[in-house]
Amino acid sequence: MGWGKIYEVADDVNKTLVDCKTKTDWYGALGTFDLERAPHLDAEDSIRFWGSKLQEIVHPGATFFVGELHAEYDGSDDPNVCFNGSKSVRAFLSQLDELGRNFFDNLFPHNGPFGSGESWLYEPLCDFLRKVSSRDNAVILLWEN
Repeated sequence: MGWGKIYEVADDVNKTLVDCKTKTDWYGALGTFDLERAPHLDAEDSIRFWGSKLQEIVHPGATFFVGELHAEYDGSDDPNVCFNGSKSVRAFLSQLDELGRNFFDNLFPHNGPFGSGESWLYEPLCDFLRKVSSRDNAVILLWEN
């Protein structure tokens, strides 16, 4: 099983990340943010599934999983990483609220290629993003390819 985490960070960390291109650049910058102590959501492998499925149905929410800023995609096995500022967090949370849990239950049935019931992430993701949004903070997503 893969893994993925969403970390709460200050909105202004984008100033450090804007010049980062490669994953090595990003990992160097991330080392300065003390992510181990940051509030986070363990999204397991669902980050990858949610991003892929929303992109497949051409839903605007897919941009959250690409990020405002992101490390270059490469052929390495290194984890992917992206940043979403506070405005993007609020916009995605609004989309989640508008769509509701039933949308995601239907999007991730238990019997399809995404059959592990990835909709479990809906409530914890909404709860986490509400807290992040209440503090006007941003997020960094880090997930296994």
